[in-house]
Amino acid sequence: MKITVANKKLNAKPQGDQEKRDYFNGLVLSTKEIEIGQLREIVSDGITISYVYRDREFSRRSGYMKDNYVGTQFIVVDIDKCDKSPDDFVSSIKYRPTVFHTTFSNLTGLKDNKYCFHLIYIFNEMIFGEENYTRVFSELTSDYFGYVDKQAKDPHRMFFTSNSDLEGFEYVFTDVFYDLNEFKTLNNVNFDSKRVSTYKLYSPYNLSVEAKNESRAERGGFMTDFNTMKRSEFIEKYSGQYPMLTSTPVEFNENGYADVSGREYYELESMFRFDPVEKKMVHEKVRNGKRTSTMYARACKLAKIIPDVTLEWLIAAVTRDVYENYDNSDRELTNKKIYSICKEVYENRDSIKVKQSDKKMRIDTGYWAKRDCTPIKAVGICRRLNNEERIMSIYDFSMPIEDNLKVLEETGVKTTKRYVKSLLEKNGCEVMTEKDIIKGKVFVLDNEGKTTREIAAELSISQPTVSRILKNR
Repeated sequence: MKITVANKKLNAKPQGDQEKRDYFNGLVLSTKEIEIGQLREIVSDGITISYVYRDREFSRRSGYMKDNYVGTQFIVVDIDKCDKSPDDFVSSIKYRPTVFHTTFSNLTGLKDNKYCFHLIYIFNEMIFGEENYTRVFSELTSDYFGYVDKQAKDPHRMFFTSNSDLEGFEYVFTDVFYDLNEFKTLNNVNFDSKRVSTYKLYSPYNLSVEAKNESRAERGGFMTDFNTMKRSEFIEKYSGQYPMLTSTPVEFNENGYADVSGREYYELESMFRFDPVEKKMVHEKVRNGKRTSTMYARACKLAKIIPDVTLEWLIAAVTRDVYENYDNSDRELTNKKIYSICKEVYENRDSIKVKQSDKKMRIDTGYWAKRDCTPIKAVGICRRLNNEERIMSIYDFSMPIEDNLKVLEETGVKTTKRYVKSLLEKNGCEVMTEKDIIKGKVFVLDNEGKTTREIAAELSISQPTVSRILKNR
């Protein structure tokens, strides 16, 4: 199976700012193909793992994993502070994991000396796209979701594993694997990673070699139809096999939107505009004089929009675009012209330069229509939700809220201390201020037997401040 692994090993989970900085400094994550049995060695060596992302190798940086998630053949469920042992827990749930193992935090004071472990479910094929992942995750954990670590339920996480040298280390292989077909009934999601998913879900792995060879074999019949059929008949025949995509396919999340900021996202310009005289939307077809240049520009953009584009798919898409959006009353836009432009674009598809869309968000109009919500209102709701998600993904709980506000501002998130505090409290998270952290350090040093003078000198605060904190303890 494919798995992303770190280039560093751990003997213990990093604690505190300095340990985390030391670990993440120089950390490189790379995707590898492993046998299932090798997973035990990875866990036993304390190697951090994650799912499959766009690049075969990448470093940890803000937003990368969220924006570049592709898919996974396994799902990790993190269980924290559980009263049951891993064996007892697994025997009581509906879906038994393929592997379960204790983690660094297991039976430690950090987790109230309770059980902490990972459940790893392995599937017979890749689950592409965040939406599909979320639905499978929800089904797997439906009978024990209350035990799941909520901070590690999305597919943008790294998982600190364990180490076989730890006391009480446990790794169990159950020999239970899952067929993705068992989950096809979930909200009518199609998990086919060869045909349908080549345009519904982005993935560099989607189009199989067999599918590409099949496409070449069909070329003769396709070109015959292209040159002999009426355009309307040709479009109707091939619209199912080569769908017309007007924007880069995205995965809408459970809240009915997709964050496309910072992504390689393209969109065809709409041919509709509002006519103030007619007071309605009118369709402005491309007229003589700029048709060829427009066709070339839009073909370039289509080549960027369509995943794993083939020459046939590009021809079908451009033909439909011309049929619907161009004035061809003079019959100048012949099949020969369409073919020559498509062939040139296709042969140079890796080097063509196209301006990306400046859109930051895509709204799932169907999702919001079912909730009787207008697009304008939906945009406002989704912007707020997106802002909350960004804050929660960036927020470092090892730092005080004041330092986090500086980091958020540096990453372009405009917010206030009051808003962040209310958001954290809404999500059941502890809010630590600079004063709280100083108090905690004072208590620790006092327990170590240090004097108020020594504590004040070490923390760069005044002795009266130290005395006041200890007095109000």
